[in-house]
Parts: sequence; structure tokens; C-alpha cells
Amino acid sequence: MPPRKFDPAPALVSPSAALAKRLLSIGDRLRDARKAAGLSQEELAHRLGTVQRSITRWESGHCDPGFAAVSEIARICGVSLDWIAGVIPTRPILLPGAVLLDRDVIDTIRDLAENGAKPEDIPEAMWRRPGIDYVFVMPKRLEVLPMAEAEKLDLDVRQWLRTISKESK
Repeated sequence: MPPRKFDPAPALVSPSAALAKRLLSIGDRLRDARKAAGLSQEELAHRLGTVQRSITRWESGHCDPGFAAVSEIARICGVSLDWIAGVIPTRPILLPGAVLLDRDVIDTIRDLAENGAKPEDIPEAMWRRPGIDYVFVMPKRLEVLPMAEAEKLDLDVRQWLRTISKESK
């Protein structure tokens, strides 16, 4: 009996229900990653060396892009492979130089500054304790920013805090 040849085409033409669900989920995440990176399908296709139709088919779950393409999309869009696979909920990949911030703290400081608050209106939990903070508690609304964006946000926060301090005088 001659050995059977492996034909991947049937799996792509008629995927099982579980595979179809997985592809759709990955496709949705590929689309989210591309959009978050500010890329059009055409721009991403160009960077990958493929055609826009391939991106459309991957994002719609009509075909599997393969590990190499998914890996490259993750790198280009700055997301983790685990996020694309649905293993973890955090989209950004943590690279050296990335800055983590608690979006709730930033929003609270901005709101206090805009509403004429005084320094004593800043919640006690937001003040730093003396000594070394060696424990990091994951905030509810974690945000990861590149250094340049974090530096700009830091300037905004400093201005809001100056505004709060002036209001108390």
C-alpha cells in the first residue's frame, strides 16, 4: 500500500467547528492588534511581504496564517503571541523601556486638577510611602506606554499636580 500524502487543503476549506472558532478568535485578535498599531490591512500586508487579501482572510478566520506570519504580526504590532492565542488578557508586550502605569491614578489626578481640588483631596492610597516600594500590585486598568509617551504623560501629570497645589493656596 503506497504511503498517503498529507493534503492540508481540506482542513483550510472545511475546518472543524473547534478550529473555525479558534481561527475566528485569532482573526479578531489579529484585527485588534493591527488597528491598535494604527495600520491598515494594506500597510500590514506590505510590511509582511504579502497581499491585502491574505490579511482579510486571516482576520475573518477563513484561513490560518501560520505561526511565522502570526509571530511577525505580533512583533510589528507590539503584542504578545499569548494574547493573540487568547491565553492572556493583556495585549501589549512588555519590552525593555516600556512604562507601566495605573490609568485610574492618572484619570483621578486629571479629574482633581480640572475640578479645583486641593492636595488633601488626593486619595491616601495614591501617595507614595517612604522607603523602597518593592512590591508591585497589578492595577485594574494597566496601561503600557513607550517611553516617549510616558514622558509626555508625566509632564501632564506634573502640571495637573501643580494646578491642584495652586488651588490649595
